[in-house]
Amino acid sequence: MWPGILYDGFRWAAAADPTAQLCLNDYDLITSDDWYQMVQLVKDMKAVGVPIHCIAVQAYVSTQDRPTPAYMKPRLDALAALNLSILITEYNFFSYWDGGKPVWNGTEAEQAKLHEEYVRFWFSVPYIKAIILW
Repeated sequence: MWPGILYDGFRWAAAADPTAQLCLNDYDLITSDDWYQMVQLVKDMKAVGVPIHCIAVQAYVSTQDRPTPAYMKPRLDALAALNLSILITEYNFFSYWDGGKPVWNGTEAEQAKLHEEYVRFWFSVPYIKAIILW
């Protein structure tokens, strides 16, 4: 069944609306080594003609173990090498999870400093086409 159902979903969406921008949206692409699996999945999709236009990178960033721009850049570069647009989605900082929700327990100044660092970095990367706060 997998990944055929995913491929079919993209094909059906493209047939229903040929102008739709079809994206894969996943987490841990900039916070761990899951990016490699996404690269392979997209290569496989493209190899069999599945329509795909972008990769959406969920950016839940833990203040306990947050990725630096130097850590994120090669992962984002590998995704961008697939010749798709990259979107940063579900962007937020959290201190811990509670009941399935991210919780921030820092100060507003700390959060502002983190936003400045990350937004400046992401805007400096030309293939990132959008940043969506969560």
